[in-house]
Formats: sequence, structure tokens, C-alpha cells
Amino acid sequence: MNKTLKYPYTPKEYASFANYANQHKLQIARHGKNLYLQEFKETNSLKDWKINRREAYPPFEEQFDMLYHDLENGTSNWLNCIRKIKETYPKN
Repeated sequence: MNKTLKYPYTPKEYASFANYANQHKLQIARHGKNLYLQEFKETNSLKDWKINRREAYPPFEEQFDMLYHDLENGTSNWLNCIRKIKETYPKN
């Protein structure tokens, strides 16, 4: 898999990218609208989890699109995506 996901990307492409990151114990980071994979960084401050979550969340447009398709198809891609980010960067 390519370690960079260039914008624009579909919810399906994002889900595949996120699954790959999860399987290989990598984190998703953002550079502008593009995403890339990197090794996990150890964080231990309250500020870090907020910043890391903010950078890891997909743009709102993608989240709304994920939600729409989840409602249409009876899937839970959005919930899984957000849950993974919250588990990866728990509140301290």
C-alpha cells in the first residue's frame, strides 16, 4: 500500500487506508489535505491528544459523506473511523 493518500479521496479509500494503518500499527498524520502513515509517537500530555486527534480526523466533508453512506448502506465506517482515532489518542 502507498504510504500517502492524496486528496481528494473517497470514504472507501480512507477506510482501506485506516485499516492498513491499524493492521501495521501505524498512525495517520495529515499534511494539508493529504494523509500519510507514520510510526506511533508516544504522547503524554493533555495538549498532545487534542492535537493528534484533530490532525487524525478526516475533514468534515468526508465525515458527512461517510455518515450518509453508512445510513444508506447500514454500515458503520464513520463510527469505526472515529472510534479508532479516539482509541489511538485517549484522553489522559
